[in-house]
Amino acid sequence: MADLLRSEYAAKYVRDGVDCFPDFSDLGLTADSRYVCEPCDITRLAESTSERYITFLGGDMTSALELHARVEFMLGATIADMRKYTFTRAVSARIEPGMLYSVRVAVVDDPKTPPLYNELVFGEKICPDAEPRGDYDYCFKSGEEVCNLFHPYREVTYPCVVSTNGMFGSHRPLRRCWMPVSGPLELGEEAHAHEFDQYLIFTGSNPENPLDLGGVVEFTLGEAGQPPVKYSVSHATQFFVKKGLVHSPLSFKQIDDPKYPILFCETSFTDSYGGAERRV
Repeated sequence: MADLLRSEYAAKYVRDGVDCFPDFSDLGLTADSRYVCEPCDITRLAESTSERYITFLGGDMTSALELHARVEFMLGATIADMRKYTFTRAVSARIEPGMLYSVRVAVVDDPKTPPLYNELVFGEKICPDAEPRGDYDYCFKSGEEVCNLFHPYREVTYPCVVSTNGMFGSHRPLRRCWMPVSGPLELGEEAHAHEFDQYLIFTGSNPENPLDLGGVVEFTLGEAGQPPVKYSVSHATQFFVKKGLVHSPLSFKQIDDPKYPILFCETSFTDSYGGAERRV
């Protein structure tokens, strides 16, 4: 029975690897995440038919705000008014439906610490919150603007990067956070459930083998009326925590090398999450 239940849970809530997860949970999303080891076009000139969030982090998680690379965005409502935006520090961008855009990694300083590219795309086309304004600075947040100085875990000493709907003036409930965990850490002691959907994604931070966590993570899921199942993973894994699904605790049991922390990416479909926070 336990093996059957584990299999049923895995089919609905768990996926291996860091590839795209189209239709994972039927939320109409696709996502992509990869290290970019050499200059290339991520997206050539195209029209965004959906709302999308694009984030770049530095490949060295001990200083994730520094890309050690140069990333270029082109953005505009028409070809005539497209503007170039260049970043050398961690950046998060929101591309509205109907906008023309391109994304290029123009320079990579060191292929051993390449930038990490991450994109989340909503499946359905929606209307923009407002008419494009010609000046697209509001579509980007970079450097300290995406550094989460306030979180409740003193054990996390490396920079955390956060991107929220409110940062870009969007009305869609969304919060994304990338947290490099470099030592044992327990997140949550009691089983609980949320009134919103979540993705929890764990990857290794060694660009040469991001599928290897470089440690061990334990996470427990439980449906109503069923015994909970504890997962212990040492390879890249994605969890879908649907609204109302009981879960916790989340435990980072082992970190093999603090220089290569486990990268924990949490995506929550809410505009407010967590209780009182304190400065690290």
